[in-house]
Amino acid sequence: MRERLIIPRELGGAVWEFIAPAYTLALHHHSELEFNLVTKGRASYIVQEHRHDLRPGTLVWLFPRQDHVLIDRSPDYGMWIACFKPGFVRRTCVDAETRTLRRLDPPGEFCRELSLESARQLGEVMRRAVAMKPERRAAFDTTLGHALTLAWELYQAAGAGAGKRNIHPSVERAARIIRDSEQRLSVNEIAESVALSASRLSRLFKQQTGVPLVRYRSRVWLDRFLQLAGRERDRDLLSLALRAGFGSYPQFHRVFLAEMGINPLTWRGNQEAPSPGADAG
Repeated sequence: MRERLIIPRELGGAVWEFIAPAYTLALHHHSELEFNLVTKGRASYIVQEHRHDLRPGTLVWLFPRQDHVLIDRSPDYGMWIACFKPGFVRRTCVDAETRTLRRLDPPGEFCRELSLESARQLGEVMRRAVAMKPERRAAFDTTLGHALTLAWELYQAAGAGAGKRNIHPSVERAARIIRDSEQRLSVNEIAESVALSASRLSRLFKQQTGVPLVRYRSRVWLDRFLQLAGRERDRDLLSLALRAGFGSYPQFHRVFLAEMGINPLTWRGNQEAPSPGADAG
């Protein structure tokens, strides 16, 4: 699933601090190069067919054609996120040392643990970028470029990669089937597609991703709903939920409340309310 990041057109990318949100995206990718620096808590990333365990100091790179999803987060999980537009990466990464960053899906694994000092150094650059005023375009892009090249330099110096586990091919395939199918597939249908029994697939999926198969499927549907709701603000919630994959409004309501921590009607009201400082007239 290709995700479209909202980055101001005049800037080369974006930096923000991630504090665990109320829901998790399905497997997705985007046109921008991304890196994450874990600051606290524990989580895991599924990147392509691998699972990476994350802890404070982990630096992970996510390239434009690499499907990924953050799973199994601890309640206190947090990280810095930086995303870079393709043109900005091409202008910044011009030497042999940084050429890998221009690729869409380079071979190998790109997850390593930084030293305490390296993580602190990179975190300070990220903090400066976030604190900059939006109108300081040149200064922001300079800091953004520094963050990009510094992160790669510290990553290269970190040596061996962080903890990595291969994902069973049937689990990875099941996740893709759920993500790509426009039909509302049952667990039995998904299991049949990957040539496993439903119980075996469910057990493997939970063991290797940290998320039950049924919950992952619900999160995919929820993510589709959120994307549809963002584009079609005038459509009623039930029609959007059914198009996203849910079988009924009660099922949608139950999943939405569990994952988002708010009921759908209240959420929609918050989306439609004017933001602070906006002209309500």
